[in-house]
Amino acid sequence: MMLFKRCILSLNLFLFTAPNLLASDCKHTEIVAKISRKSMKEVSGLALSRTYPRVFWGHNDAGDGARFIAFHLNGQRLGRFKLDGATNRDYEDMSFGPCLKSEGDCLYIGDIGNNELNRTDLTIYEVPEPNPFSKEAQKKGHVKLKNWKKHTFDLKEPHNSEALIFHKFASKFYLFTKSHRLTWEKYPQNKGKSFIFELDPKEKKVKKIGHLNTFQFKRNRKKAKLKPRSSFVTGAAVSPKGDKFILSTLKHGIEYKLNKGKDPFNPFSQNYSNKYRFPRFVGAQIEAITYDQDGKSIYILSESTLKKNKYLRLFKVNCQKGISLKHMQFKVWEFFN
Repeated sequence: MMLFKRCILSLNLFLFTAPNLLASDCKHTEIVAKISRKSMKEVSGLALSRTYPRVFWGHNDAGDGARFIAFHLNGQRLGRFKLDGATNRDYEDMSFGPCLKSEGDCLYIGDIGNNELNRTDLTIYEVPEPNPFSKEAQKKGHVKLKNWKKHTFDLKEPHNSEALIFHKFASKFYLFTKSHRLTWEKYPQNKGKSFIFELDPKEKKVKKIGHLNTFQFKRNRKKAKLKPRSSFVTGAAVSPKGDKFILSTLKHGIEYKLNKGKDPFNPFSQNYSNKYRFPRFVGAQIEAITYDQDGKSIYILSESTLKKNKYLRLFKVNCQKGISLKHMQFKVWEFFN
């Protein structure tokens, strides 16, 4: 009887952890471009255009203005855009999708950071995608935009967040909180939890729909509890098809499948399907992440506060097996950095 119970316990443990154990380990990395830090110093949000081929949009963290920047896949900066009349308390993430208030595609910039846990409200700016190749964009200075809309939400409780997605079929935002040091001190019961909030811009409703155990991102969960910083949720992106999303931590991208239709998180599995390895180098921190057009690769933009680093690097990571020349070149670069 005791042997039977042990077998059942082992089976349950396997079934609970099997999806994570069977998840793909995606680590085929290439360096795509070098980008000057002149305008992009601490990038916390990244999006890939669907209209303009090979064009990326990015924004800096708190301390910068209410602006965002366009750059090409080759690293060339295309233009700077300012939200006339808006503020940047703490821009932390960017998502891309159909506009809610107009035709075409929009950038959704999340003013969602709250490091001091001193507010419960947050703002998401809806910005119709501008033309990064316009004559005005090529001139020095910023292109001032006035056609933006503002969505405000009240979480009713203080949370810090650096991760936001807009799901095009649900027409809703999904916010993933960051359990950081101050969170543990004020709310120790939330340590290791990333809460998921559904934000409905039409009804102005906020709904907490669950949480993720961020300790499961590491193989050694006991070690993760002692040093949970490596499992901080620092960004998010949703695939162009809306069938999956990815969360970035300081070391990995954690990918989950989504339900089809207008209720993507119902049902929602706690077990991830893929785990993307991020580059390791001195001063590295990844907060900006987005999917490629085909949804099979991700782009991540390095963030480094070291003054000696004159460039940020755009990396492409996928689940490709085997070795390629570009991957070997990246490994050599990583070794020396």
